[in-house]
Amino acid sequence: MSIVVNVLTPSCSWVAFDGRAQCEGKITTEFQRKAIMVNKNVCLGYTGTLEFAQQVIQNLEKHTVGVSEMKSDTIAYAIKKLLSIATDQLSDIPIVNFLITGINSSNKLATYTLGTKFSIHEHIPSEHQCLCTALYSAQNNLDFPSYMRQKMRSGFITEDMITTAIRNYIIAVSQIDTSVNTNITFMKITL
Repeated sequence: MSIVVNVLTPSCSWVAFDGRAQCEGKITTEFQRKAIMVNKNVCLGYTGTLEFAQQVIQNLEKHTVGVSEMKSDTIAYAIKKLLSIATDQLSDIPIVNFLITGINSSNKLATYTLGTKFSIHEHIPSEHQCLCTALYSAQNNLDFPSYMRQKMRSGFITEDMITTAIRNYIIAVSQIDTSVNTNITFMKITL
């Protein structure tokens, strides 16, 4: 597994991920990209069996017409369809989770999570709300939303506060989960 986290406000979405990738329990790289910009308005993060996740993304880019202009909700449903097709074709589908964030069909920032073991969950912040979402392994017992609430207690939240809290969270997780390292990459989408 690994970690991909998202902090979402009505005007901005931050995604961060670590760089460790493993295959059959052995570290293959410490600099794995676990999120991509599908287009200028949508970021797609993934955890789980990275090779399978990358295959789903390749199929999305290759076989989905108009992906370069799609909104975050449409991409989430396209990935759900690709996972459904894979489930029909494979007897033992690998565990994979996706986090899709960006501008949705209602022109609001939204985050969608889905995976081989769970359906689509939609996260859309209200006017002054800050939503925190994470994909991580069962080895992690640090709840991301609770951690972020604790670190950002003041009513005024800055970008520096958010990125520092995210960085500190991933570092803390790396100390309890060997599938996570501290090579942290950030991505940002603004409305």
